[in-house]
Amino acid sequence: MLFQTTEAHEALRKEVRAFAEAEVKPIAFGLDQNNEFPDDVVKQIAGKGWFGLPYPKEYGGMGRDILAYAIAVEELSRVDGGVGVILSAHVSLGSYPIAAFGTKEQKKKYLTPLAKGETRRVRTDRRKRRIGCGRHGDDGRRQRRLLSLKRR
Repeated sequence: MLFQTTEAHEALRKEVRAFAEAEVKPIAFGLDQNNEFPDDVVKQIAGKGWFGLPYPKEYGGMGRDILAYAIAVEELSRVDGGVGVILSAHVSLGSYPIAAFGTKEQKKKYLTPLAKGETRRVRTDRRKRRIGCGRHGDDGRRQRRLLSLKRR
């Protein structure tokens, strides 16, 4: 099977590569040496909308495909693996479970700010023991049972 990227994919590759070379490469060594988090770079990535690459526009994303997301991670990782992992972890570990399994309300509440890069994490309310996305008709009893088993 012959696989080719589209012009839009290649335009994104060019944009991300230029950003990585101009903004990430000059500070990459210092980030590693000083064990620093690249807050300024992350803010710029959020401003470009890349945290929402594969998510629908209705939830604050860019509405692109998973290949566009993979290209962005690849190009950032060419210059600094840590910055590539920041994008990858945010999109895959932080946002994807909500996009794939969340209700419409959860997607509006949590996925939208994640895709827009307005926040970088989702918190749980430990006092009320609200975790995850419950099943239909489940009022949280199952989660509470699981939590009580973990405490034993």
